[in-house]
Amino acid sequence: MRYSVKTLPLALAFLITVCSLSQPGSPGAVQAQQQQLPQKQKFNAVTPDGVRLVGDFYPSPKGRNGPVIMLLHAIGRSATKDALSRKNFPPAFIEELQSRGYAVLAFDFRGYGESTQVDPKFWDINPLGLAVSRTNPPSSIEAKQFTRAHHFLSMGNDLTAAKEWLNLANNGNECNSASTVILACEEAGMLALCWAYCEYVDPARRKDPTNPTSEQQGKDIAAFIFFSFRDSLNGFALAPRLPAWFQKCPDLRDTPMANNVSTDDTTGRGSWQRVLSYIRPESMKAKFEARGTGTNQIKSKLIGHRLLTGVANFKAEEWIDTYLTTHLPGDRRWRQQPQLGNVAEFNIRLLGF
Repeated sequence: MRYSVKTLPLALAFLITVCSLSQPGSPGAVQAQQQQLPQKQKFNAVTPDGVRLVGDFYPSPKGRNGPVIMLLHAIGRSATKDALSRKNFPPAFIEELQSRGYAVLAFDFRGYGESTQVDPKFWDINPLGLAVSRTNPPSSIEAKQFTRAHHFLSMGNDLTAAKEWLNLANNGNECNSASTVILACEEAGMLALCWAYCEYVDPARRKDPTNPTSEQQGKDIAAFIFFSFRDSLNGFALAPRLPAWFQKCPDLRDTPMANNVSTDDTTGRGSWQRVLSYIRPESMKAKFEARGTGTNQIKSKLIGHRLLTGVANFKAEEWIDTYLTTHLPGDRRWRQQPQLGNVAEFNIRLLGF
């Protein structure tokens, strides 16, 4: 093709643009790569006790072959003193995980961020134990109303609703919810363990609740990754309950669990050391570390979601990808998930409350 003098500058500009897009590592190449990722979707779900959850879902570019990472922001007494919500997770961090083949779900727990609206049935159950008008109950709740351990334990309903929503995404070939990874910050880590235990032992949370021998929902939990783990909920210690749970549910004990903790975070290191002592005797330390259960100390003063930022000088997305590539069970292939009509409420009584 021949160019006239007038069209040559335009042609050169076009060629330069094409070349810049093709150069690895150039801004154009990065932008083009991002454009190839599945678009972010809005997450909306109603919990079994009537809370309307809001969040974001990033489908896996691998479709139904992509494991799911559920991002759980800190709750209760966070050492960061930040306003807590799913927005604590940097967008670049989430998109990097997605680009590595993972589906990612980030949502606001009840009372945090955008998850403040409740249906009238919430007040029929009234997990907060508040005095409200039956004829004109409030339409919203706030985290500042949560003061007791069972207020935070009721967030197990949020995790149940999120997992049921992921099962729908699974059946739409957007992820593999049979390979679900929990990534939790601070006290949300303890909540995740409480919820996972009930996912194993609650008869109403089987794949087929009418069949007592059907598979437990807990089988879908493939790994836990904690950042600055705390073994309490709003300061209420729950660690002493863990030995009985792990004894009754060895599958939970054997699930890969790693805590990322800064060298200056003595509270996080102490909390996690107690959990490790309940999971493994010292004589089995090497065996469990080979499975992925252990500690990753980061030379930093930062805590929780702040370790996911560039300020921490720790490439969290690379560490997570390497960890999951090494330790995720290889037999977690995609399968159609059952769709439950009425999802049972999170049964706090199974935790001894």
